[in-house]
This record gives sequence, C-alpha cells and structure tokens, in this order.
Amino acid sequence: MKRYLWIALLFTAQTAYASTTTVYHCNADGTYASSTTSPVKADYQQPHTIAFVDPCPPVINPGDAFDIACINESQKDAIEAIPTKYRKCLDTNADTKMDSIVEMTQAEKDVVDGVEQTANTASIRASADANVDVFDPDGVIVRALALVIMDEINILRADIDSMSKETNQLVDRNRPARTLNQLKTAIKNEINSGNAD
Repeated sequence: MKRYLWIALLFTAQTAYASTTTVYHCNADGTYASSTTSPVKADYQQPHTIAFVDPCPPVINPGDAFDIACINESQKDAIEAIPTKYRKCLDTNADTKMDSIVEMTQAEKDVVDGVEQTANTASIRASADANVDVFDPDGVIVRALALVIMDEINILRADIDSMSKETNQLVDRNRPARTLNQLKTAIKNEINSGNAD
C-alpha cells in the first residue's frame, strides 16, 4: 500500500511541476536549443539547463541532485518576450555552464535571418526545379506556356533569318499583335496535345 501511495505522490508532484514549470535547454556553444512546459526528470538532467520552477532545483525523488540554473518569473517573462530564433545563452559566472538566456545583437540577428533566407531560397528553388518536370496541373501549365513562348520566339527568329540581304530590313509579315484569348487558346492546345506532359 505504501508503495502505491509513493508512486501516486510522485506522479502528482511531476504533474504539478509540468503545469507551472518552464525548462530551457542551451547548447555548450551558447546557442539556444529548446524549451518545454511539461518537463520530466530527464529534462533537469541535461547540461546547460535553465528552469523556472518552485522549488528550484526541483525535488522529484529523494536524493535527486540537478545542476541547473534557476530563474524567477520576471526572468522567464523576459525570455518568453524574445522570439525563439533570436535567443542565445550565456555563461554569466564563467563556470562553463549556461545560466542565462538573452536576446541576440542586431548583427547576430542578421546572421540568423541570412541563414534562414538562404535555406528558404534553396527550398523554393528546389521545389520549383522539381515542378518543371512534375506531371500535375501546375507543371503542365508552366510547360505549355513555355512552349507557346518558344513558338513565338521561333517565329521571330525565322523572320530575322529571312531578312532581306539587299535592304538589311525585316520582311514585312504583317502579323497582328497577339491577344490574351489567342495566348490562352495556344496554351490549351499545347496541354491537350500532350506536348506539355
């Protein structure tokens, strides 16, 4: 009976911490890693852990010892006000353990934004590259449009090639300007012919 009571008390204690606690994890190089509002014992055992918990360090099992940095509510609120991607960790007392989370400088933010933009650009380009050949409505439309434009360019190239050698002038083909309806019809023709598959 005592064993079951102890397990129940342990579960209740962990549940109480989970509802009132925020635990932050940092990396040894000072980069911010993650946070959780439902910590378990393993969260407190990670190195470079900063916790808002009462009591701090927490008492989950008798004899537990957690080497964590404790913060108060105003410090937690200050951390939460910083966008996650702009958080960095500091070792303020030179003991080789991260114990504070602060906002990056503008120069550091610019680096983060640059890396993020580079990754986004690469992702968009990779997706666009894949869509050139993919067989779906968007890919077919893009290829049909490209074929129509290519046809128009080839007509102009043929006109240039047939330039009068004597007068060095383009031959007057008397071609009217293309309309939007003509363009849409040409695109649909390319789609329905299967040329854009």
